[in-house]
Amino acid sequence: MNVDANGTIGEFTIENCDVYSLRGIIRVKGGEGTLDKYTMDNCTVDSIRNYGILAIDKNSWMCNDIVVKNSTFKNMEYFLISRNNSNS
Repeated sequence: MNVDANGTIGEFTIENCDVYSLRGIIRVKGGEGTLDKYTMDNCTVDSIRNYGILAIDKNSWMCNDIVVKNSTFKNMEYFLISRNNSNS
């Protein structure tokens, strides 16, 4: 997912997945808006490059809450990237 527009995303959830060999999972690179909640639960993540599992690469976007649980991560260039603080 490569967001380059204004908007609001209520919740983005990845559950029970094997994620591998990607440049990143979500990257926000333009516009302005809010991702209210990002959740990754019971996943195996391997070989993620430049943008990690979440990259908020724009000052005008905010991710309020980030939940990562019961997951395994291996061979990642970055984990989380954010230009703004999150609530939790």
